[in-house]
Amino acid sequence: VYTREIKAHLLLATIAVSRGYEVLIASPSNLWMYKRLNLLPRGNYLIKNMNIPSNSESQYNSYIKDGFDLYCQEQEPSILHSSFKDFIKLMKINSNQSLPFKAVFCWGDRGTNGYKNLFSSKSSIFYNTGSPRSDLWTNKYLPLREFNYIKNFRPYILFVLNFGGAMGMKHWTSHIKTLFGLELIKKEEDLIDFINEFKEDSSICFEMILTIKNVSIKFPNLNIVIRPHPVSNLEYWKALFTNNKNVIVSSNEDSLSSWISNSQLVVHNGCTSAIETVIQNIPLISHGPSRDICKANIPNSLGKRTKTFIELESAINDVINNKDKNIDQLESKNILNNLISFEMSNSSNLILDIISSKSVANLEFKFSYLGIIMMRISKKVKSILDKFRRLFGNQTLKDVNYEINKTEVENTVKIISKIHNINHPKIEFISKTAILLKK
Repeated sequence: VYTREIKAHLLLATIAVSRGYEVLIASPSNLWMYKRLNLLPRGNYLIKNMNIPSNSESQYNSYIKDGFDLYCQEQEPSILHSSFKDFIKLMKINSNQSLPFKAVFCWGDRGTNGYKNLFSSKSSIFYNTGSPRSDLWTNKYLPLREFNYIKNFRPYILFVLNFGGAMGMKHWTSHIKTLFGLELIKKEEDLIDFINEFKEDSSICFEMILTIKNVSIKFPNLNIVIRPHPVSNLEYWKALFTNNKNVIVSSNEDSLSSWISNSQLVVHNGCTSAIETVIQNIPLISHGPSRDICKANIPNSLGKRTKTFIELESAINDVINNKDKNIDQLESKNILNNLISFEMSNSSNLILDIISSKSVANLEFKFSYLGIIMMRISKKVKSILDKFRRLFGNQTLKDVNYEINKTEVENTVKIISKIHNINHPKIEFISKTAILLKK
């Protein structure tokens, strides 16, 4: 998910360049195309998922055969789930699966120890490094969250809405196709579980819509900013609040971190934003029903827990009247201590230390000028061919659904370089979906 992940990738990449690496950030499909065309120099391939579907196993084996070293830093970690076992079961990760990685970089102690126990014969490849993504939530990276256009909406209550299923740009059944492809639905029981989770998520979504309308009426002098999930259709949300003049539907393509930083308080249900809000020391309210079916209840255990509108109204009043500025902050951070290692804000260097110790020779491999040109050409040619293939009836072709924001990338890299007092890397925009950073 571009909006959620790009800045963490740029953090790791910028520091990697300062240590002698060249870094290509691209989608798995783009990388696979470049590799098949022999345009990728041998190097380290950092993957975002621990579960390896059988249709991906042959690709990863091909990378290894051609001299690549594989590493993993999960973007969908276990930190949302009440127990590590629930996460493992949901993601269909098992001790017999392929494990082609030289190292796996975990967010915290629980994930590290959980994987070590599951893969006992390969326990040495799991490291508690923390995550570049959670590092960005700390005060060290506050300059990345300072946007004047967001400050213009203050004071505001921020509702972060992770209802990409019910309010997504695609019909909810399209997610089922994706889950089949990832082998996360393997039998009828898995499909039934998904439907029940979707029912629960949709019910919470509709209740949150009514809650926002009530908050809008009860607090007419405050702006109510709602931040939809990155895969949500903004027009769906705007249509719901046409008559609520103090409700603002924010973009879901800019930095959520900035909206959190500038808010008076954050309200959510079952969202990763709760974890970021606690780390940023912003007051947090976890409102609405528990997510009992998917068991992703770590976020709802953080901040002030409210289930009725009367409880929510009281909690909001406590914050805006300065009676409870830091709702349950200490208890929330204690919950996170075992899940995320964020105090040092140094995960990028820890990850690179491990990669350097296991793949020292890969510093020698660089992208050639001709290779960069060929990557650009090959992507354009493929895009043209895909248009013709769709025109003649092939509607199953897949492509990434994001476009890199050049200004955002340049500004982010500039700020990260200044924070770390390192030289600004050179940025090559290979395509709309791929970036190369180098000295």
